[in-house]
Amino acid sequence: MFQVGDVVIHPHRGAGKVVDIEKLQCLGSEKWYYSITLMDGSGTKVWFPVQDAESEGVRHPIPKSQLDRVWRILGAEPELLPTDHNERHQLLEKKIHSDIFDVVAAAVRDMYWKDHCGSRLTIVGRRLFERGMALLASEIAVVQDSDFAAAEAKISGILGASLAAKPAA
Repeated sequence: MFQVGDVVIHPHRGAGKVVDIEKLQCLGSEKWYYSITLMDGSGTKVWFPVQDAESEGVRHPIPKSQLDRVWRILGAEPELLPTDHNERHQLLEKKIHSDIFDVVAAAVRDMYWKDHCGSRLTIVGRRLFERGMALLASEIAVVQDSDFAAAEAKISGILGASLAAKPAA
């Protein structure tokens, strides 16, 4: 599915580059593993079984041509989040680790609006927002061939502009 040198998106880790495909022994059996180095500047290396890549949601980054759609999602009106914090956190956890980029973008947007309109995010909500923002920014940085900070600034700018354009209640 992936080759050495491919950039991939891991739904829990973000963007990374496949640096090796290795046969490793784990729990008494040998399996082929992708070895990826995360592109977040940490130098972290992650291994995952080749056979599990698709089921875990590992995928290629979105094409550059789809960035306009992402900007529209970030700039759109938010969806209402559940008022029960446990239900909201479970929903958001599932969304930010989705293998569907649009779902991640919408979750980040919804958390941003919640934090800036009315009730603030809880501590857990804030962590989810930061994780979602990091996952979103890592993929956008790869797609735009920019650094993480520039991608995060672009996302924040769009979210801020959409909030500023909100009609007064």
